[in-house]
This record gives sequence, structure tokens and C-alpha cells, in this order.
Amino acid sequence: METSDGGVTGCAVVDFQKRMIYWTNSKLYNFCWSWLFVLIIVCVLDVFTAQAAAPEQVLSAQELQKRSDALDHREQSLNSMEADLNSRVAKLKDLEAILQKMLDEAKAVKDSRIQKLIDVYTSMKPQQAAIVMETIDVPLAVKVLAGMKSQQAGQILNKMSKNKAATISEELIKLQAGPDLPKKP
Repeated sequence: METSDGGVTGCAVVDFQKRMIYWTNSKLYNFCWSWLFVLIIVCVLDVFTAQAAAPEQVLSAQELQKRSDALDHREQSLNSMEADLNSRVAKLKDLEAILQKMLDEAKAVKDSRIQKLIDVYTSMKPQQAAIVMETIDVPLAVKVLAGMKSQQAGQILNKMSKNKAATISEELIKLQAGPDLPKKP
């Protein structure tokens, strides 16, 4: 969600980050479980084929060598898959670090833009600030007012329409009280 100044809201950034972490974890999780399932099936098939052979039948040296070679081949294949999986995990961790760095940079830019906006509104007269504040989004107005001194914010809210001031005041209280605030009946 974009704000009127072209920035991205904190909710959208956090939501995007959670989705990316969930996506990487779920793909990796499904990949590992798929290979584990394949390995279990291969082991079960080996057990059943070994039981199907007659107990009195003795395997020749060539047959034992073939089975040994097949097991060696499977082991090499599994080692290769494990190395591939490890490289993918490393790439995902690198991408996660890059993404986190980008999110941190975006947050810093957003915070600096909001601070500049706070400075602009602080330098305005309360009547002028109230007129402009009436036209901006409530979440942005809340962030700007939260960054101001209480007395200035109160003067601006006093000059605004009652409905807009009440809405912004409720959001300011929610911001300051956090999630422990009781819900409206």
C-alpha cells in the first residue's frame, strides 16, 4: 500500500517480508519431504524384493556386486541431491539477507520522509496544518501527529473537523497503547 508521498506503509513491508519467509520455508519444506518420501519407498521396495527371493537361493558374487554397485550409485545420487539442496538453501539465505537489507533501507527512507513531513507541519500554524491534515490519509496523519510535541498536535486536532479529529485521536491512542487496547463494543 502506498502513501500519498510515494512511500510504502510499514504494514505492507512487514506483510511482504512474512510472505517471502513463509514461501521460502514452505518450498524448502516440501522439497525435503518429497525426497524423504522417495527414499522411504525405495527402501520399502528393496525390503520387499529381498523377501520375495527364496531363502534357500544363494546370490552369486556377480549379483552381490551388481547390488553393491546399485547402492553405490544411489548413494552418489543422494549425495548429489544433498549438495544441490544445500546450495539452494545457501542461495535462499543470501536472498533473504539481501531482502532484509532492502527492507531496512526502505524503512530508513520512509522514516526520513515522515520526519521531513513532521518538520513541515511543525513549522506551519495550527490552522494551516489542520486544513492540510484534513485532506491526507488517517494513517499518515497519525504518524505525523505522533512525531510532534503533544501541545502542537493538540492545537492542530483542535482546529480540525470533529469527525476527522476523533478518528485520528482514536488511531493515536491505538498507536500509543499497542495491541492491549480493548476493542470498540
